Amino acid sequence: LKRKEVTRGYWLRNTQPQEQIAEVVRVLDLRRRVRLFTRCMVCNQAVETVEEADVRDALPAGLRGRFGRVARCPGCERLYWPGSHYDRLA
Repeated sequence: LKRKEVTRGYWLRNTQPQEQIAEVVRVLDLRRRVRLFTRCMVCNQAVETVEEADVRDALPAGLRGRFGRVARCPGCERLYWPGSHYDRLA
């Protein structure tokens, strides 16, 4: 931040990674731009909403018939659904 090549920057005060994320979002006023659960955690492509019936065989047996719609990555075909952790992450 002390170099003239750096035209914009911010010095994080918090040392905990989760708190650092919250700090950056707050300080840079990014809350309205954050789009949770829209990218694949493996390959970072934008996920697409698909009907559960179309990917039924790829879902774990215990989850079939519970959601109606799930998200699928068009790149690696990983599936995402609102599991028990969903509310804690949002």
